[in-house]
Amino acid sequence: MLRANLSDYYNHYQSAPFFQALSFLEAFDPDEYREYLKETREHLLLMRIIEYARSTWGFWLVLWPISILILLGLQYGLGLFASIGGVGHRQPPNRHANPAADIRNRHQAPAAAIVPVKINRTQG
Repeated sequence: MLRANLSDYYNHYQSAPFFQALSFLEAFDPDEYREYLKETREHLLLMRIIEYARSTWGFWLVLWPISILILLGLQYGLGLFASIGGVGHRQPPNRHANPAADIRNRHQAPAAAIVPVKINRTQG
């Protein structure tokens, strides 16, 4: 009867009655309890996960946006401090936008400017 109740609680994801019945089984018959744990270890693991999720959902609901904001702030702040202090990886200049700014191009002539030309065709 107790095993039927345990499987019923497991099938309906009722973690509190599941653990109450399991603790009762441990106190009532320790040998049956050990045998039950050997057979259904995944039941116990799944019910512990469900119990943890149900008991902490409010905490995580509040914490995850705050933690993301903290991580974004740290990432921005550490990147800002690294560029101010001269520490860290320097970004190479954009060679396509300004070839003269790149130190690797100091011996090259600057790129020719490309000017678009509009061609008018006149019908004669």
